Amino acid sequence: MSEMTLVLGLAAAFAAAIVLATHLFRRVSVALLTIRARSWVSAVSRILSEWVNATHYSGDAFFSADGADARTVRRRSAALAHLAASFASAHAKSTDWGRSVRDGFSDIRFADANRVPFPFARTMREKFDLTTVVTASDGPRLCDLDGQWSLDVSGSYGVNVAGFERYKDWIQRGWDRVKALGPVLGPARRESRHGGLWQDRGRRITDRCRLWPARFDAALRSETADAPRLRGRHIFSAPRGDGCDV
Repeated sequence: MSEMTLVLGLAAAFAAAIVLATHLFRRVSVALLTIRARSWVSAVSRILSEWVNATHYSGDAFFSADGADARTVRRRSAALAHLAASFASAHAKSTDWGRSVRDGFSDIRFADANRVPFPFARTMREKFDLTTVVTASDGPRLCDLDGQWSLDVSGSYGVNVAGFERYKDWIQRGWDRVKALGPVLGPARRESRHGGLWQDRGRRITDRCRLWPARFDAALRSETADAPRLRGRHIFSAPRGDGCDV
């Protein structure tokens, strides 16, 4: 009986060793095959971050980080306090709105000082309770809840790519083309005033993919309630599996 138990134990250990070796072999193989695609900067940064303590300047150290003298520190402190007070009075409605929604939207708190270097960000958040909430645009300028106009320097796609006014024109022209249909899902749509849209897009797709004919993959079309879940999965493909994602 003891010999049988010993044999079974050795067999179990041998099987476990095989499973473990197979698992390790697969992990090592995947690591070697994907080593060139790995982001080593982020991995190494996480390791080094455990050795480097975070630095947050506050008080006089905030204003004298560049070695400024005491007189310059006092002037900087007074100027920053004045700027914070002027922002608080000029953007009171935006500030109140931001406080009411900040707990539910972390991005709002992240974006208020994301252009400030990390050692100075904490003090800037304490001094400035800012929230970017706009109601209108005019050229490169934006209007907030308080009616204050400012230059958009944050990098909005609209102002950087084509300008806000051009996008407004495109939105209006697009709405004029499809407002008689609305958000119709399923059948092919043909606007009465612009009947050549499908033919034009079909030619562009086939010219780009060098395949003909183009076939819309309608297998993923389901009920309207499934549209958010399936968004982005409709593709144009050609027969025989040679497709072109569009």
